[in-house]
Amino acid sequence: MYLIFYVVESEGKSIEFWGDILHFGSIQFPNPKITGVYDVNLNAAAKQRAKQFTRAEKSPRLVAAAH
Repeated sequence: MYLIFYVVESEGKSIEFWGDILHFGSIQFPNPKITGVYDVNLNAAAKQRAKQFTRAEKSPRLVAAAH
């Protein structure tokens, strides 16, 4: 599984760009354990997705997810 995260910071504000961690926002945001054919390793993808969602909830940083 290849995940890409970029953070851009300017004037005390930041945004984090996520690549290949979220495929179906309306489904996976409420339940990050749901996987799809794009997740090569289903268990690892579900765990990483849940970890990133939890981390993002606690952060003031904006997030932009591709897909």
